[in-house]
Order: sequence, then structure tokens, then C-alpha cells
Amino acid sequence: MKYSIFYKAWRKEASDFVEKLKTYIDHSRHQYDEENPHYVIVVGGDGSFLSAIHHYVDKLSNIVFINFKRGFTSFYLDFEDEDLSRINDLLDGKCDTVITLPVLRAKINNKKYYAINEFTLGSFMKASNFEIYVNDYFLESTYGSGLLVCTPFGSSGYNKSLGGALLDPESDTFQLTEMASIQSKKYKSLDSSLVLNKSSTLLIKYTDTHSLTLTYDNQATELQDLDVVEIRYSKKTIKVFSKPNCTFFDKLKKAF
Repeated sequence: MKYSIFYKAWRKEASDFVEKLKTYIDHSRHQYDEENPHYVIVVGGDGSFLSAIHHYVDKLSNIVFINFKRGFTSFYLDFEDEDLSRINDLLDGKCDTVITLPVLRAKINNKKYYAINEFTLGSFMKASNFEIYVNDYFLESTYGSGLLVCTPFGSSGYNKSLGGALLDPESDTFQLTEMASIQSKKYKSLDSSLVLNKSSTLLIKYTDTHSLTLTYDNQATELQDLDVVEIRYSKKTIKVFSKPNCTFFDKLKKAF
């Protein structure tokens, strides 16, 4: 099968592991193809995995990720040194545990952005005003630093630091969390995370004029002349090989 290896070459630990990994791969059975791989082997941490997702975002339907972690607990990388001997079986598709991860899609002026963890939208230079609609129903206005929208797997990251809820990955939901919203006699909002089911569409109308920053996982872009952001579940999904005792809740216990 065709495969590629994604890692941060400047990190010595990852580079050394990749060189070791190459000695285990049966090159008569498996062909290296960086452009159109069937499998992407990620070596590193969650950041490396997120970068790999965005590198191959237009080819996700044809790819399975095999993730080897280096360092501390990771929420997306499950394989370790002792699993190197399995690499040829994994590249043959032999794995009993396959996780399917949801992807969120944001549509802005006919351009699409994707996130596996979260989107954030806002400015740290000045407060911004947003109107929130759920399935075209006006819910509230909020005024503050910005908004965060996350998947269940992303709920344990930035969202948790903002006081958002932890979502069960089996729940097929996503979550809106306000970022430092102002609560005063003039400005009021729910000031609480909102959990939506996967069929919902979240519309965010921006009613100020200054530029904002959109982050999507570990990517970012500046937005000018923003009007409406539409966020919903994407049709894209991500397939990841895993192993027993590497559930979301196992990782929560190790991380916190």
C-alpha cells in the first residue's frame, strides 16, 4: 500500500524515531507516496497530527492515519515504540480498532475552512459584537473577545480552559463557548456553553467593522469585511487506527 510519513523534521526525537521506523517497513510491500497515500504515519504530538490533517484535508476520504506519539499523553496518537513491529500489518489495513473523528466546517463568503478540534473567531485588540442564530432562529447577542466552536474531541482543549463542557465523543454534538463575554447592564448573553446536535447549523453574524482572526485548529487567517459565518458538521470524516484502552476517557484520566 502507499504511505507517507508526516513529522516535524527539526525535532530530533521525531526524526530519530522515523529513521527507526523506516527499518521496520517492508519496502517490497509498501510504497512511499507523499502525494496520494492510502496511509499517513504521523510521528509527534497532537499538533503534528492536526498539521497532517490540514495538509491532506482535500484527500481525507482516501486516507487512514497511523499515529505514533512521542512524549506526553496525546489525545490523537496512540501507538508507541512497542508497536513498531506491527507497522506492516497496519499498512495492510489489519487493525481491530478504528476511530472515526468528526470534522467541523465553517463557510465564509463561499470559502470553506475545516477543524477537528475547534474554531475560534474574535479579536484580542477590542471587543466584538456577534448575533447567534441556531437553524435560522435568533438566540442571543454577545459582546466580548470572541467565540469558540468545538467538536467532542476538541472539547478537552481550549474549550475546557474557557469553562466549556467536556463532550462524550459518541454524542454526535458540537459546542459553542463564549470567550470573555461582557456581562453588564448594557451587555447580556447566556454566558454559558451551548451544546448542539450534529444536524444543527450555527450562524454567527458579525455586526462590527474591525478585522477578526479565525483560527481552525493550529491554522489561522485574518478576516476583513466579515458578515456571516456558517458552522456545521462537515461530510468529511477522519479515520484513525487505534488500539484497546486508548479511549477518550482513558486519555482524560491520564491528562488531568
